[in-house]
Amino acid sequence: MNIQANDIHVWYIQNKDMAGKVPLERYQTLLSDDEKQRKQNLYFVHHQYQYLLSRALIRSVLSAYDSHVAPGDWRFVKNDYGKPAIDASISSLPLCFNLSHTKDMIVLAVTLEQSVGIDVESIRMENVSLDIARSFFSNVETEFLFALPEPDQRQHFFCLWTLKEAYIKARGMGLSIPLDQFSFLFSDKGGIDICFGSEICDTPKDWAFWQFSLVSEYLVSLALKKETDKNQYLVSIYYALDLLSESC
Repeated sequence: MNIQANDIHVWYIQNKDMAGKVPLERYQTLLSDDEKQRKQNLYFVHHQYQYLLSRALIRSVLSAYDSHVAPGDWRFVKNDYGKPAIDASISSLPLCFNLSHTKDMIVLAVTLEQSVGIDVESIRMENVSLDIARSFFSNVETEFLFALPEPDQRQHFFCLWTLKEAYIKARGMGLSIPLDQFSFLFSDKGGIDICFGSEICDTPKDWAFWQFSLVSEYLVSLALKKETDKNQYLVSIYYALDLLSESC
């Protein structure tokens, strides 16, 4: 795989797509000792399987860009907030990545050097109450959300929720950033803008956002910290089934 400075590659796989394709023992061989322990600490079998598949996806995809590193040889470090990154001693290629998963879907964003965040949610989740917005969204977002016709509110809720998750993940600070202190605004032409409250030191022009659907029910949001405000970016989407089957 070749990736340029202004490329954002999004890889995805559904759990069900890999069922029976590769014996689970072969995924297990790719994991570090720490990853194996984290998998064992998960109580439910389906959570263990998704974790296993997620780690195999990260490792296989990264090796597709740097073939000098085998999938099982990648090592990772975490920042003070727990965001993972590649151990700089492993590869000379400055790859950055971010992972998200929900229900049956796993997505992975890859860039060169630039901070990226990705989030995916199933818009068919039945156990989500829109009242969450009143606790975690800004006043601007909440007012706009509940002013929409009721049939449109659920879709817009997930539009906002995934964008907020993508942004805080790209910042690498997680929920230490208050979700109600920044707002997303949507233009009539489909553009996505962000504005910040007084508690957040950031600049709107430094950010680019994208949003799209995968397999009809899954909504994906991307956040990227831009190098300059003149850059043009290309988002490419790849299905990871063949790559995972070959790598494992």
